[in-house]
Amino acid sequence: MRQLVESLLEEAGIFDPGYVELVANHQNSEVIFPVLELLQQEKMLGKANMNVVATHAYSRDLNPMDLYWALTSLQGAMILNQEHFDLVARHAKPLQLSWTLCYLQGAGISNQDNRVLVDAHANLPNLSRALAYLTDTGILNQVNFDALIHAGHAALLTDAAREPVWNRLAARHLTQVNFQRLLTASEQPNAMQALEAATNQILGIAPNIGAHAQALNPAQSTHTASVHRSVSESARKLRDSYSASLDLEQKVDEIKAFINGLPDSPKNAAARRCIARITAVDYAYTDQVSDVSTRQLLALVFTAIHDGERRCDGSGTEDALNSFVEALYEIQRGYNLSPSGQDQGGDDMPICIAGTFNKLLEKLNGIHHDVTIVMITKAQAALKLPIVVREEALAYLSARANPATSAECIAFTRLMQSIKKDGIEDIWGNIKAQIAERIFDEFGSLYDNQEHPEFQTLIESGQDLAIVDLLDSFQKELALSEGYRQYLSMILSASSMFAHNNSPEFASSLSTSAAPQ
Repeated sequence: MRQLVESLLEEAGIFDPGYVELVANHQNSEVIFPVLELLQQEKMLGKANMNVVATHAYSRDLNPMDLYWALTSLQGAMILNQEHFDLVARHAKPLQLSWTLCYLQGAGISNQDNRVLVDAHANLPNLSRALAYLTDTGILNQVNFDALIHAGHAALLTDAAREPVWNRLAARHLTQVNFQRLLTASEQPNAMQALEAATNQILGIAPNIGAHAQALNPAQSTHTASVHRSVSESARKLRDSYSASLDLEQKVDEIKAFINGLPDSPKNAAARRCIARITAVDYAYTDQVSDVSTRQLLALVFTAIHDGERRCDGSGTEDALNSFVEALYEIQRGYNLSPSGQDQGGDDMPICIAGTFNKLLEKLNGIHHDVTIVMITKAQAALKLPIVVREEALAYLSARANPATSAECIAFTRLMQSIKKDGIEDIWGNIKAQIAERIFDEFGSLYDNQEHPEFQTLIESGQDLAIVDLLDSFQKELALSEGYRQYLSMILSASSMFAHNNSPEFASSLSTSAAPQ
């Protein structure tokens, strides 16, 4: 290493024993040397830049490898010059800044004003990712750049927007129309909610269903969507709280008397028909997990409604009773109701017996402390998918981020380049089965089986998701790997050979090694 450093500094005309010691004795000398060599290739290795590299190399807060990849990116885009070097080498996030400069160059908007703006941006990683999306869809121009970094749209580039927006969108989604949707949403007083709603709209997800929704669905929801184990757990808690002192038949008679005594109205009439039907001798359903029957649940729910000490704060008896009546109405008329809850007339079309059990508890959700219902829907499955895809992609890449050989190192860095450019297409076949299994395990009761067309469509949409932001996390691990050390040794050996053979054909052969971008 020492001889290589001496030779390089002599070639650059800045030989100094102090510089030699600085590089040769540094713990990351195998990274610092390629940085200096790269600068020399561009005829930029003078004393000033040598001192900048040394400052960067010995800073506790900076990683020399980040500078190397940053300069490599600039060189690849043919924009490695003194101005860009000065910006990147002095920046806390040189790699992200280099990408951003490359995006500006590719869009033809790399001017002094824009470079100053990106250099000073408060959240460069998020800005870089957004510019990558605009680049991929071909809409990065001065107007859109100005809009993106405008103070009125700052919410779009905050860390708070990463999960509800950027981690759910693929580059292909950021068309001009959709970009404008996000800009408009970021201007709203409740920007995060507006951005999440706009992202749902872009992804084709029903409005008003958030990423953390535990929404109560329309009347037939307990049939068209599975209710989590929380239904059975809530039934068990009610049983434990009240069954010891409960006279079942007396309570059922009390319920009948209450319902039959309601004023005449279409809704109350449906509730009366419902209570007569589900308390009949031939009506039988028992939840297998909680071992509570529908008849028992009716009595437990009615008892819980009148327990003022156990009701949630702000929940009065009258409101709770209205919810109980509403539940009976929706049970009896479930399939007569439109998705918006409008009764479309006709003979009663009740929901199923399992849905009936769930509906009684659903209406007590938020009213009584023993009842906590978590609903799962197809919309929520779509919201969960990006999380699972990213976790599985991260697991797959993590298993390969510590290569043992230079060949494995080159293969991994090329894979990261491919993911940055084309998304997870190259690894999709390796992670699809695990993703499908996890989604089906949680949401499988919404579909007949994994071959259901809707389920297949949902899963396949996962390969369009972006994970560019995850790639940075592998840089440090890769730098410490045996494969990376072998890779750099190979580069250094090639550099030594280059001094004796500087033909264009030989130089071209050296450029085939991939580097993370």
